Amino acid sequence: MIDKLLSKRDQEKYLIIKFIQQKGYNYITEEEVAETTGLSLKKIRNLTEQIKEDSKAIYGETNELHKALQIKNRTYHKSLEYNPYNYFKFYLSNTLACQWLIKMYLEEDIILESDAKGNRMTLSTIYRKWHTFQETMLSFNLKIVKTKQHLYRLDGDETTIRYIYYYIFMLLDYPVSISSECEKLIFEPFYKAPLSSREGELASVKIMLLITLNRAKNYPINPDNRHDFSIIQLIHSKDQFIEMFNTTSIKEQIPESDLNQELDFLYFFLNVENTYSYVTFDSETIGIFPFAENKYIQITNDIYVYIYEKFDIQLNTNQLFSFYLNCYFAIRKREVFNSIVDFKLSEAISRDYELFKKQIGDYQFEKHLSLKQLYIIIQPFLFQTKKQIKILVINRNGEAVIETIEQMIKKSADFEPLFVKRISQKPDVIVTDGQTFGAKDIPTVCLSQIPNKVEIFEFIQTIENLL
Repeated sequence: MIDKLLSKRDQEKYLIIKFIQQKGYNYITEEEVAETTGLSLKKIRNLTEQIKEDSKAIYGETNELHKALQIKNRTYHKSLEYNPYNYFKFYLSNTLACQWLIKMYLEEDIILESDAKGNRMTLSTIYRKWHTFQETMLSFNLKIVKTKQHLYRLDGDETTIRYIYYYIFMLLDYPVSISSECEKLIFEPFYKAPLSSREGELASVKIMLLITLNRAKNYPINPDNRHDFSIIQLIHSKDQFIEMFNTTSIKEQIPESDLNQELDFLYFFLNVENTYSYVTFDSETIGIFPFAENKYIQITNDIYVYIYEKFDIQLNTNQLFSFYLNCYFAIRKREVFNSIVDFKLSEAISRDYELFKKQIGDYQFEKHLSLKQLYIIIQPFLFQTKKQIKILVINRNGEAVIETIEQMIKKSADFEPLFVKRISQKPDVIVTDGQTFGAKDIPTVCLSQIPNKVEIFEFIQTIENLL
């Protein structure tokens, strides 16, 4: 995970920041943080003081700072403006590893002695960090070598190198400069296409295009390597894509001998760097999908059979098509870009994902499709087949308050609540402000007479654990 580029201290701070984001309510105690992160209370208090200073550096002395996250009386109070990504971007931009990567991309000098002085580190510390950085890159089969001009650069598979630069620049909101001519001729058609692209997809293409133009002349993708950029054409027309580039000056910036290979690479990236909703496709598109024509579809079929046995999900034609298509793209993406596709920011893991991991058991397809990516693809369908839980709400304040509690549960639950009115209807759980009317064998959760949102949230977590 890219989190490993952070210093140990920043990793621990980000662990706290992710936990705060993960909690559904806005009032979190130090004890809750300690229990989940495994950090001592003393360490949490020390890191919390540093997070306060980081917040000032990120937001400045503005109202936004106080809106996003308030830390007082050893508790954390977050608002809707709270965004852990701002902290991660701040920590990442300050890492030497990230600064070294950008310097290599820009072909600037890396002088370790100067870095040691500028960061108030000893030479032994800076060399140790450089060695760790080299090992991280080696884990993706990339070496750091010195050029004849005495500059450091990444050496290895060019698609992997481009993807690591792409992902770093995406995380850092690296400024992308594309000429107005290219903006108009290349990107406007994406807005008008039948399958119009979202803003994030366009930003991805722009950044990878910038990287390609920067590197294609000196570091072209070697056509003799094992790269196969062929892809099923269902999302974007390749002919239209190639034509858009032929009408701009971009093709003049790429050596003619490498142009076709580079455009194949960009078209491949455009297709695989996304997932597609099942509502996107019509029956005609689904009808031309080669369900049984290549090894990737066979791998996807094996994954689907495995998932079906574990979850017994029922997908309609569009949903099944979406599952196969997204798995196909994800498998092809991993095949071309290697394990660098897992070099991702580890978000706060939801309880649903932990339950998914537990239920799926011994997953055998990791080399083709990571479990996290499979969850992203299958999650919409798991969400649509939510477990139904029968709930009996008992409250001495009567029908009006009972209906209010039911609505609060319905809005917050990840399951499908079915509310019943009597014990004879055999509820799975009873929610009461005290009375249970002798129902001893039914799990019971007690709330206050007029519960607030925090109580409802904790109740939902409780019954998910019970059932």
